Amino acid sequence: MKNEIILFENQNVKLEVNIKDETVWLNVKQMAELFGRDESNIRKHIKNIFKEQELIENKR
Repeated sequence: MKNEIILFENQNVKLEVNIKDETVWLNVKQMAELFGRDESNIRKHIKNIFKEQELIENKR
């Protein structure tokens, strides 16, 4: 299980992102910056993903 941080840069967006087991992990703030949206908009979409059971929420 390898965990690393890389610098993602595309046009005017620069993010330090976590990669674990070949999966990129971003927090809400990073996703908002990447897609040029408000954090509330990103949270709404995440909520809908769980509501429609596209993914099962893992509550720790």
